[in-house]
Amino acid sequence: MTKKRNHWGRIPKAKAINAANMLNTKLMLSEDLISSVLIAETGNTVDGAMFPVVIDRYTKEHLPTKKIKATTLKIHEYRLNRLTKDLGQKNIQTYTIKELADNLDKNFIKDPYIKHRSLLIDIYKFAKRKGIYVKTDNPAMETEAKNNVEKSRLRMDIDGYKAIYEVAPGWMQDAMDFALITLQGRNEVVNAKFDDVVDDHIHIIRERTKDKTEKAFIRIPVQDDLKEVIARARFVFSVHHQSKASS
Repeated sequence: MTKKRNHWGRIPKAKAINAANMLNTKLMLSEDLISSVLIAETGNTVDGAMFPVVIDRYTKEHLPTKKIKATTLKIHEYRLNRLTKDLGQKNIQTYTIKELADNLDKNFIKDPYIKHRSLLIDIYKFAKRKGIYVKTDNPAMETEAKNNVEKSRLRMDIDGYKAIYEVAPGWMQDAMDFALITLQGRNEVVNAKFDDVVDDHIHIIRERTKDKTEKAFIRIPVQDDLKEVIARARFVFSVHHQSKASS
């Protein structure tokens, strides 16, 4: 580039040429070169190996085979969208270990770090099985594991609950009241419907355990406070909130 020669010291000519060739390979790497390799080895084009395209195929072809529940599927889709947003529009062949590690370190800590890293590893495994990722390594697997991270949780006291309740919008207060009275989790709360009330009892199915035990099928009398919460909701769902985007 500068038309000037720089002395590298007493290095054998063959080694110098080899080093220069290696540098040229890195410096001159282009989409055309990647494209020719992909087409020759796998039949894939550069467009077919772009990260968002790989994510789309992973979502449509691989996720359905995992036989996961609808709520877990939504969590997976959220994480996939997040990875696509953070890592951007690049060919999956070109991500370095540093890029992947920096993304994980910058955006996630503790359990979310572990979950997103595990998902990223699985994406590369999928891409390799489909012949999209043509290299032999898995760069996501080379990032720091951090599997010994413990979840940090604090029990909410009554004062904290009241403080949140006082500033919460009406629909959230309904959700909090419904959860407290029925002792149900968030999935059961948001999925509760007026149609679930039969003979003055609300019928609830615990999503996480419905395939494991009959105790997942619950029948709770609709009396006093619970009856008031359901009457207060006045929507299709017992606890319902319509976002601004859909209104």
